[in-house]
Amino acid sequence: MRVLIADRFGWIKEELEVALEGILWVLNAPGRAVFHIAASDPKVKPEILAPSNRIWIEFDNGLPPWAGIIDLPRQWAEGVITVHAYTIEHLLAYRLVGKRLAFNQATVGAIFVRALREAQAAQHEGIELGRIWYGGQGHWPRYHYKSVWEVINSIRRMERCDVVFTPAIVGGQIVFYANLVEQWGADKSNEVMLAEGYNITSLTFEEQGPLINCVVAAGAGTTWAERAVCSGVVQASVQQYGLRERLEIYPDVTQVTTLQLHCRASLQQYAWPLRRFGLSVISAEPGRFADYDVGDIVRLQAPSVGWGYDGKVRIVAREYKPQQGTCSLAVEEWTEEQIFIRDLS
Repeated sequence: MRVLIADRFGWIKEELEVALEGILWVLNAPGRAVFHIAASDPKVKPEILAPSNRIWIEFDNGLPPWAGIIDLPRQWAEGVITVHAYTIEHLLAYRLVGKRLAFNQATVGAIFVRALREAQAAQHEGIELGRIWYGGQGHWPRYHYKSVWEVINSIRRMERCDVVFTPAIVGGQIVFYANLVEQWGADKSNEVMLAEGYNITSLTFEEQGPLINCVVAAGAGTTWAERAVCSGVVQASVQQYGLRERLEIYPDVTQVTTLQLHCRASLQQYAWPLRRFGLSVISAEPGRFADYDVGDIVRLQAPSVGWGYDGKVRIVAREYKPQQGTCSLAVEEWTEEQIFIRDLS
């Protein structure tokens, strides 16, 4: 493991020897890292461990590099400093867009790019544009002093997409490439498998609700005659569980196309039980650490749960624990659902 520290502009200043407690990658959310270092280490100076400094951690076991910013809390106990760091998404929660950031029929990619550029015009955070998806519907959002991270979360409610920041070292500087894509990762279910008795050391399984298979979505308006309204249904879920309906009101939405996207997203989340697995895995065939990443779809064989599970799952989070040499994975069942939407206005 190699740990590099950079100033808040990303310029690398020092290499440290640390004891890494754990490091976390999360899809569409901030990750974190916790490490310990002796207070007596001559390299430990206030300017090295300052909040907002950048950090780069790389591994020799197939895991991808992790990078982010140092931030509080910071603890001192028995001559050891415990330091917390977070991926760059954490910092975007502290950067605001202006008084009125307005869009007219803009794609989520255009909204994403403009929000980042507006924030970085005030202070550049070492973020560069990566892969940007400009597809999908046009949208009309208005933002008033919202954080960039709030804008990003709103984008993901408008369209089914992923936002991922990938780090790199360019000319001695840590930079972060901002990616907005329809789906991050690849379907590796024919190549990579997580299997009990092979690379899974422990496993938990949970099915979560609520079950909702018919959604009526209503938009802005003071009367029902003014509101745009649409509905969506997943017939296969209705046939299996019976009709389960819910009304959702979006007071800021005026366009029926936007309502349809909200309706679709809600049904994708609730039409079936959400099957979540918690895995502890080692780097071994038929799925080593280097063979998959957060966002990828792999095959899971777990005969001990769910009356025997064998199917596709998507990796949504991964935490590496160096002392055990294992990774904890959060994975969710992967399905492609047919959803039928109709306008009720």
